[in-house]
This record gives sequence, C-alpha cells and structure tokens, in this order.
Amino acid sequence: MPLLLWRFGKRWHAQDVAAGTRYDVRPGHKASVLIKGSILGLIYAGALLLYLFSWTIVGPSGIEQRMPWSHKEHSFDQIASLEMIPDGMRSDELVKNGPWFNVVFTDGRSFAFGHDNEGCAVTDMSAIATYIAEQSGQTWRVRVGARPH
Repeated sequence: MPLLLWRFGKRWHAQDVAAGTRYDVRPGHKASVLIKGSILGLIYAGALLLYLFSWTIVGPSGIEQRMPWSHKEHSFDQIASLEMIPDGMRSDELVKNGPWFNVVFTDGRSFAFGHDNEGCAVTDMSAIATYIAEQSGQTWRVRVGARPH
C-alpha cells in the first residue's frame, strides 16, 4: 500500500504544483500509512515464508511433515486413526464441507488434507487416501459430528 500511495502521491503532488495548490488532510498521514503498511508487509512476508517452507509428503516410507521450526517423519504404523468427512457432509467444528481427510498420529500430531486447500484434484486426493489406508492397514471412519449439509 505505501508503494501504491507513493506512486499516486507523486502524481498528486505534480498536479498540485501545476495548479498552484497544496492540499494535505492530515500532516502525519504519510508516516502512519508507511508504518502500518510496513507492519502489514512483514506479516504477509512471514505468512509467505511459512507457506513456502511447510509441506507434507506421503511416500513409501511414511508421511513426512516439514515446518520451518521442525521436521517429523511418521511411519504408517504410527497412525492412530483415520477420520473423514465424505462428500455431501460437513463438520460444524471445522466449517468445512467434504470430502476431507484427517490422519491422527500416536504422538498427537495430525495431517489433514482436502481438495479445497491442497491444490489437488478429487481423484488425486482419493488416491492419497486409499494409499494411506492400504499402507496403515486401517479404514477411514466418518468423523463424529459430521452431518449432511
């Protein structure tokens, strides 16, 4: 925002000089916008870094979860439960419609995926869910509290 306002500010200043006027509603407005914009920019940069350096990989040896501050690998025998919300159902607790899958590990961590937040097609998501169920020897159970929407 500060960069955008700076570009417009140069134009407005040129128009003021050409017209022989100067209109400034609040003298401290520039500093306020610059400080607020910088803080907002830092928050967005932090979120971008978190997004870029966080991922989960489902592979032959298990499920690898990587975050900027930790790295954890889970084998398929460390899966405590498999929960799902089928297509056409929703969970008020999560405010999400299905299909949605959640893998809970014995150490308390979890891994959730769905077509709306993972960027994969429904067929890819189903293939991942089937692979995890086959490798862990467990079946997907409908999450408690899931109901038709």
